[in-house]
Amino acid sequence: ISLFPISVLSLLDQRTTAEALTENSRQTMLSAASRTAEALDFFISSNLSTVRTEALIPQFMEFLSLPPHQRPGSPEERAVMGILSSLKRRDHTHLTSVALLDMNGESVADTNGVELGMNKADRDYFRLPVTTGLPYASSVAVAERSGQPSIYFSCPVRDTAGRMVGVFRMRYNASALQGLLVSGGYGSTGIEAILFDEIGIRLADSLHPDRILTPAFRLADADRRLLQRERRLSPSDRPEDGHILDRGILKDGAPPFFRAATHGPGERPTLNVRVGMRGKPWTLVLAYSEAAAQGRI
Repeated sequence: ISLFPISVLSLLDQRTTAEALTENSRQTMLSAASRTAEALDFFISSNLSTVRTEALIPQFMEFLSLPPHQRPGSPEERAVMGILSSLKRRDHTHLTSVALLDMNGESVADTNGVELGMNKADRDYFRLPVTTGLPYASSVAVAERSGQPSIYFSCPVRDTAGRMVGVFRMRYNASALQGLLVSGGYGSTGIEAILFDEIGIRLADSLHPDRILTPAFRLADADRRLLQRERRLSPSDRPEDGHILDRGILKDGAPPFFRAATHGPGERPTLNVRVGMRGKPWTLVLAYSEAAAQGRI
């Protein structure tokens, strides 16, 4: 008879301890997710500030203000190419191209010579700055020539009268985003960090970089075709691969903590926390694998 209450108290104590550990894990994950989201936001905001400042370089305005037939071989072109090359040397690892586009969307100066003369008028990093007059940070898309997932930062260039004469553009390899997740050291703690865009496309994944530019949810055929045209899906993505079951978990107002298999129903569910970014409508998810953590004990 005396053992029964002792057993009940033991079970209650175990439950209380488990709940305390779970709550501690949640708060640790939330804190880590917030720090990583801040690092991602700083990457976006600092590069927007950079393109805004560098679009004011006088030589850019002078070159773009020339009639098109006077640009090739001009002193202004040589000066501009020297400046663009100098800007690109700031980051040999991730900064893959720095360019100027004229008002027709033609690449008239580019550190990546193979893209010189190409027309980019249909690209969002040209259309939106020209439409809004503001600096722009793109989503991640596969660059047409290199085939690398890339993110673009751009800003209008104006002459002394305030008229737009072109667009200044920087292209980063999206591995810069991947590096910000990996630098968190989550892999050794049983935590995976995944960055999703506003549609639910994976932009970075600390443990599964091969899943980048694959969707978290099943896409309607029309949406899939549109994203493929915009080069925002991996060429290797298949409709049946790796989908989170509940589309609502990444929506604004959804609970910050949830359990789900972040790479599809074939995997064990993980304890996850979601944190939204300020500078882009993206969501960072940290997924804690309790099974992986126990396996290292």
